[in-house]
Amino acid sequence: MYKLDTSFSLVVATDQNRGIGKNGDLPWRLKKDMQYFKDITTNTVDRQKQNAVIMGRTTWDSIPTKFRPLPNRHNIVLTRNKDFDLNSSQTTSANSIDSALTIAKELNAENVYIIGGGNIYNQCIDMMNCKKIYITEVDNSFECDTFFPEFKSTFQLIKSSEIINEGNDQYQFNVYERININ
Repeated sequence: MYKLDTSFSLVVATDQNRGIGKNGDLPWRLKKDMQYFKDITTNTVDRQKQNAVIMGRTTWDSIPTKFRPLPNRHNIVLTRNKDFDLNSSQTTSANSIDSALTIAKELNAENVYIIGGGNIYNQCIDMMNCKKIYITEVDNSFECDTFFPEFKSTFQLIKSSEIINEGNDQYQFNVYERININ
């Protein structure tokens, strides 16, 4: 279990069945959701600092090359491949969640966000340092092969946006916070 005091949040978009991906890609394209994701993961109180985003290698690979690394954030990619070439000063590789969180702490990241994929979310959801989930809940069902873990028994809804209509989809931005059990 992770021992440092670095807290982090998960950022994800899911369909009605908690589906998050198909064949290593998003099953939808929602412009306002992409903007929400960018705003959450880039905004800092201290303009001298950056946030860190931690992702698995499949998530990294799913980002179009022209958008890698995600700008104005330090990208930390989890991979078991020691020779994985990230080719950027804004990107670091790590071989475990613990080492990724240690890197984020050493970088003095203002906030740390886990941005996928499914295996990474499954590893992180039960860690006590996972304090919040920023989730776009899409009111539709898609064909998915990757799913977000169940979380509503240990997190409570603290903030909800208006329902957003985009194309044939309706969705809402929700923020959940870990329920403290003392």
